[in-house]
Amino acid sequence: MTDVDRWDPDPHEKEWYREVVSGQRGWKVIRNGEPRIRLDYKEDIHKKLSAEWTPDNEKRDMTPAQVAQVCFEADKKLCFFIGLPENSRKLWIDLHEEKRRQWIEAGPTAHPLRRAVNQAIREAIMKHIEGAQSTE
Repeated sequence: MTDVDRWDPDPHEKEWYREVVSGQRGWKVIRNGEPRIRLDYKEDIHKKLSAEWTPDNEKRDMTPAQVAQVCFEADKKLCFFIGLPENSRKLWIDLHEEKRRQWIEAGPTAHPLRRAVNQAIREAIMKHIEGAQSTE
């Protein structure tokens, strides 16, 4: 425990961390005297700073989780147009952790068109990232 009960860094002082498995990103804060991670996408969620969180010093365009989220959003719109309305209303944030991991690793598996669109998006993003890294 620290002497400070609650601390939030100024924007230019944030120490960024990334969760190893899911790719979630957040910055270090102090809550109840303990170092925590404040998630970047949700204001009031704080996770314990543990070995699963590593300093995020690596410069990269998108994490696997972010790529999966782009694919997920495109898949929702595709599902709307191909008559799968139940899939078109789902939100990434509401998916259980295991379902998010499945999306990060493989995307949708049930429908050939959904798989093909997912793969095309992933390939386009990776091609862009690789091209951007080769020009640095």
